[in-house]
Amino acid sequence: MSNDYIITYSIIAVVSSIFYWLNRNLKEDKEVEGDDQNNNKKPIEAAFVDLLAPMQMNEKTENLSKRIGNNNYPKEAWLARGLNPSDDDVIEEMNNDADRFINFLITNIGSENITNHIQIYFEDWERESFDTEEREFIFDFYFEVLDECGIKPDDIVL
Repeated sequence: MSNDYIITYSIIAVVSSIFYWLNRNLKEDKEVEGDDQNNNKKPIEAAFVDLLAPMQMNEKTENLSKRIGNNNYPKEAWLARGLNPSDDDVIEEMNNDADRFINFLITNIGSENITNHIQIYFEDWERESFDTEEREFIFDFYFEVLDECGIKPDDIVL
């Protein structure tokens, strides 16, 4: 048997075990709670999503971590926007700023009030060190990262 089949069967076994476990626990909860219609039980799908949430957070933080130290504002991207690239020291500061924002997101990604935390971050952000085009470029990057994290940039007021 090839490795692909072994991996596929292993994944199927793990998922089946999870669904079995969820179904068993939900049945036990039902026996304990009785047949009350207002007992706020979660369906299997919702329980499965709750089980996967920490794994999804780890995936998000992993993807965010891969962006740290990158040149998020390459000269080609400036030209594609119809702009002359800023000086190298400004681009370096923009990348440092992006790294600070990514680290902030990694730290706060699991927070219930992540949108409020981001709003406060943006309110405290030092905008004066960048010109208008640089700020627009920075925020386009920020919103791209937020979108990848499943956070709606539209919920944030600038």
